[in-house]
Amino acid sequence: LRGMAHLARRHAGGVRLTATQNLLLRFVAATAVPPVYDTLSALGLAGAGAERLVDVTRCPGAESCLSAIARPRGLAAAVERLCHNGLSPMADWPLSVKISGCPNACGHHHIADIGCFGVAVKAGDRHIPCYQLLVGGLTQADRTVFGKRLIRIPARRTPEALKRLVMCYRDRKQAEEPFAAFVERVGLDPLAATLADLADISSAAADESLWCDLGT
Repeated sequence: LRGMAHLARRHAGGVRLTATQNLLLRFVAATAVPPVYDTLSALGLAGAGAERLVDVTRCPGAESCLSAIARPRGLAAAVERLCHNGLSPMADWPLSVKISGCPNACGHHHIADIGCFGVAVKAGDRHIPCYQLLVGGLTQADRTVFGKRLIRIPARRTPEALKRLVMCYRDRKQAEEPFAAFVERVGLDPLAATLADLADISSAAADESLWCDLGT
């Protein structure tokens, strides 16, 4: 942050934090772009993919919030790994993934192409950390659409669920079709069917990994 502050004072007209948890350098002169990029590289902040699939928005979740159930930081890290191994051809697609640790929407899950919020699902006398998936949310200049509830998935299986949704979109979308329009055309049932086996918690008693959230 000190490095960013120095960069903003030297080459920009200030720096702002965006709603998508990015840093925005304002009024950078074209001649200053090379030194700005070099400085950002040295700070580890020159990665590509802003506001693309790899650029996940999330709240801190249960790591610091008493209302949260899940730990979105762990899921966000898993999505980033997928974007470098398995989803790399789609990493720079304009798809938004937003994650909240509870239904309170601090991570803006309700207006994402694919949104997730933390829930607990009871299995026997214990609770499994899960994510409720939503799809098809969007914001535009003249309209806002909240995502539709799709299915609940154990946290440990949620990265695979997100991968399947992106792959389904890749295989079945029409030319230049946005994700929200794809969801509206295909419908929720076919998408939920591709994830049904991941939602099955009948084996939870024998699979201890399901009782642990990502990142713990």
